[in-house]
Parts: sequence; C-alpha cells; structure tokens
Amino acid sequence: MASKVKIAVSVHSDESKLLGKPKTKLKDANAPVLDEEQSEYAEDPSSYNTYRLGPDKTMPYCDVEAIMKTILNKHLAEQTYSASLCRDKCKEVSDEVVNSVKSLVFPRYRIVCSINFAQYKQDYMQSIKVASRCLWDTNNDRSASTTVIVNDIIATCMTYMVYME
Repeated sequence: MASKVKIAVSVHSDESKLLGKPKTKLKDANAPVLDEEQSEYAEDPSSYNTYRLGPDKTMPYCDVEAIMKTILNKHLAEQTYSASLCRDKCKEVSDEVVNSVKSLVFPRYRIVCSINFAQYKQDYMQSIKVASRCLWDTNNDRSASTTVIVNDIIATCMTYMVYME
C-alpha cells in the first residue's frame, strides 16, 4: 500500500524576510509539479557564474560616436542657449544616448554618459575642453567622445563602457 508523504517547502518572500518568519507550504510528494510552482521556485539563470574574464565583443567606437552626434544634433537643432534649457536637455540627451548604446547589446557592460553644454559666441572664438581620468582595465573598458556646435551651443558628450566581471 502506498502511503502519503507530506513534504515541507520553505518559501521566502520579501514580507517574510522582514518579519523573520519563512512561510511554509505543504506539498504532497506524489502530486505532479505544476508549471506555476516551477516558475515560483525557479532561479534566474543570468545570475549564475560563468567565469568569463573578458567581453565577447568590444565597443565599436565609430558607431557610438555616430549615435552621440545624431542625438545631439536632433535635440539641439532649433535651440538657443539658456541655462534652464540646457539643464533639462542634459538629462534627456544622456538618457537617450545610454539607451541607444544599450540597444547595441553589450552584455556585462555598465554604460555611463556625461554631457556638458556651454554658450558659444563666434565673436570671441570660444571653445570648451573637457578632460577625464579613469581608473579602469584598459583591455576591456572603452570610451567615446564627441563635440558638436549647434547654433550658439557647444555640446560635449562622453560615453564610458565599463566591463563588469
């Protein structure tokens, strides 16, 4: 005769962690496992260790530079310099650059974008120079930069891709 065996399964949710008490579900050992139950206890395979020490592909500098120039020209096409406008445009442009570079699909890369705007007056022959120093792995980490002058705005955009092991 087959005897029924009950198995205790510990389930931890955010709420149970806060209370310090794990919730327990009783399951029948002979009961078939349902898809919902499998997905509830399944782990995310992207979090597994791969022991990969380097990237599969590196950043194509020309493609990223073209993306940055296109986005800067699009956002600044009919604008004139004003501090409030540039403050808002910095956030918009940097978000769009980061999302566009992410669309090139570089797994395990952290993408950082830095944008500077300045007022440009042709009479004074103004320019802007932006320097950066980074402590990183020169074999895997990459950067791209570009400067665009549109109407009376100088925009510099620097994008960094840092490989996360």
